[in-house]
Amino acid sequence: MLRNDDGTRLGDKLTLQSLLRNDHGAVSDFLRPTLRDFFTCASQGHKEDVRLYISGGQFTDQLQPNRSTSKASSALQIAAANGHTNVIEAIIDEVSE
Repeated sequence: MLRNDDGTRLGDKLTLQSLLRNDHGAVSDFLRPTLRDFFTCASQGHKEDVRLYISGGQFTDQLQPNRSTSKASSALQIAAANGHTNVIEAIIDEVSE
């Protein structure tokens, strides 16, 4: 198993850094992390983060309530509404496996 210099598994550090990225793509401060949720990742087009959530057990049919419209949307609907075809393809690929 490959390890980083600090002893963590190689994939763990990359996964953590991916989930800790802020809206501008920079890795957030580890002391004050900003963790994006599944729906935020879908709405902002973060395909790899969406895949990480799904591979970790995130249900793709879960709905996020929208307080302003009193309706709910799935991550697939949110990605489509924002034009993120890469996220749509990732969700479909992960679900079809």
